[in-house]
Amino acid sequence: MRLLTALWQERGLTYVMATHDLRDAERSCDRIWLLQEGRVVLDRPVEGLRDDPPDALRDWF
Repeated sequence: MRLLTALWQERGLTYVMATHDLRDAERSCDRIWLLQEGRVVLDRPVEGLRDDPPDALRDWF
């Protein structure tokens, strides 16, 4: 995770990470997409996610 994050930040790369661990997304990503039944139901910046969690993520916290 640290290597991917370093590459992303140093080289301006884009990568897509699929995870079921919201903590990994918070540490390594700048945006979060939540998929349910193959559809995007949430697309927003990770920043401030815990301050005002959307209903779709409330149970994850």
